[in-house]
Amino acid sequence: MESQHGQIDLRSQREEVNPIPMPDLSGVIRSFVELDADVYHQDKQFNGNYLQVERSMIVDGNVTFNGTTFAGKNYIVASGDITFNVSTLESLHDEPLILYSENGDITIRSSQDKFRGIIYAPNGTVQIHTSNFELVGRIIADHITLNGSNFEILEQYDDLSLLNGFSQVMACHDRYYDLMSEVPFNDYNTPSNNATMYEIRELQFQVSRAMETDMVQALLLCHAVLEKVNELKEELVQEQLLLEQIAADPLGDYDGDGLLNGFELEMLSNYTNPLLYDTDGDGIPDGEEDPDQDGLSNLMEQELGTDPLSADTDGDGLKDGSEVRLGTDPLSVDTNGNGLIDSEEIYTQTILGPIPDVKLEITAIGDISEAVYIYDATSNIVADHEYSVTDSVYSVSGLYEFRSELPFERARIHLPVDLDKLGDREIEHVKMVYFDEELMTFIPLEKQGVDPATGTVWGETDHFSLYTLFYLPNLGAIWQVPFISGDRESNTEIIFLDVMFVIDSSGSMDWNDPNDYRKTAAKNFVDGLIPGTRVGVATVIARE
Repeated sequence: MESQHGQIDLRSQREEVNPIPMPDLSGVIRSFVELDADVYHQDKQFNGNYLQVERSMIVDGNVTFNGTTFAGKNYIVASGDITFNVSTLESLHDEPLILYSENGDITIRSSQDKFRGIIYAPNGTVQIHTSNFELVGRIIADHITLNGSNFEILEQYDDLSLLNGFSQVMACHDRYYDLMSEVPFNDYNTPSNNATMYEIRELQFQVSRAMETDMVQALLLCHAVLEKVNELKEELVQEQLLLEQIAADPLGDYDGDGLLNGFELEMLSNYTNPLLYDTDGDGIPDGEEDPDQDGLSNLMEQELGTDPLSADTDGDGLKDGSEVRLGTDPLSVDTNGNGLIDSEEIYTQTILGPIPDVKLEITAIGDISEAVYIYDATSNIVADHEYSVTDSVYSVSGLYEFRSELPFERARIHLPVDLDKLGDREIEHVKMVYFDEELMTFIPLEKQGVDPATGTVWGETDHFSLYTLFYLPNLGAIWQVPFISGDRESNTEIIFLDVMFVIDSSGSMDWNDPNDYRKTAAKNFVDGLIPGTRVGVATVIARE
């Protein structure tokens, strides 16, 4: 470094140190400057009283600035020489100015220079001819010549970040936050639910990863983020204009989902978008959604005038959907005006089972439907292997478990007869039975009936258990099944009977038993026996 006729202020001085290799940042600088720069493919000269450079430039050749005042920021990159013939050279808006000559010299001829940045000529000479030179930054060159009255060069800890791209990435981040502040988010598109924002966040993550190894790639990705933000901004600006048009037409249906514009804007502003047929993209139109899970779709809530975001609009303890099913008014606490709120009234409801024709009519206070369960227990309940319930010759239906988490007054159960199991036996002898856990046997319901037309049996009860249908032609017969649920042990011992019938078929029976009651009695007795019992028949015939 050479100095003539002047004073140089150095923060520190080191003597007899080893040479420091010239940093080669040429590829990095050109790569990130090319992202946003004016490019000139030949020598370029700028003349004028006031020269201002705001955007970075790349010149394939020499570049010269002739004028009174030069104010600039960003990067001036030239493959050849960079020359300033001005009175004053300064930073524009106090932002960094980086002068980079790839293979030439950088020459400044002026009276007053005050700027911050970097002067970088790794393969040439930096010559400065000035009265006063003040630089907050660094001069990096193969050779440096300073000619003037006063030179003040103050380095900063982060100066080199202007050359390796870090500073540009940080500036890009700042631009991101500025742009995001201009994005008109609304109730339907927020930073947490917008698809483009998910893409932006993913790109930001990639920027962070790239900054660890490749600053140019990080800057490229950051610029991609800015493009996405601009895209999002334009998208939401257009959406905002549409929303304003929709608000002016409350009775219209812009997206065709059946919901009026005004209803979506006023009642569902945080859940549905009046611009979209299916806001959440789940395949269900907005009109069919049920955000408050009261059993009514948004369309039904719109028709009834109920609140689609409140399961119980009138606050009477019954969900809006329950009131519709039970025939009460979801907008009135006491529909019939009898002094009882709707949830304290007694209702009879029909609850369907797991297969057709299995159903339950139940009477209880309020809506008990969500507390009642009907299970097909045909294959889930274990009985003694030799005598399983549904494998019995007397079983003519599946086995069903009825349960309620709330008390009820009465219930009527309907079960279908398995006509294949019944065969040619009379359906009138089919009975509904329930399992008594204390007696460990099935007991017929006292009040029941058969509907031959529908092939079903009904029975009334005030308690729930396991229910099924048996063919019991002789209801007075004792029919027991040793029953085990799960791993519960049973000490029941089954003893099979050996039965012998002696039936009088002599001629005297023509007038003693003209209706064959003896045969009917024997048949009914046999029907009351369990499989495994041995039965024999002997006939008495009078001899002539």
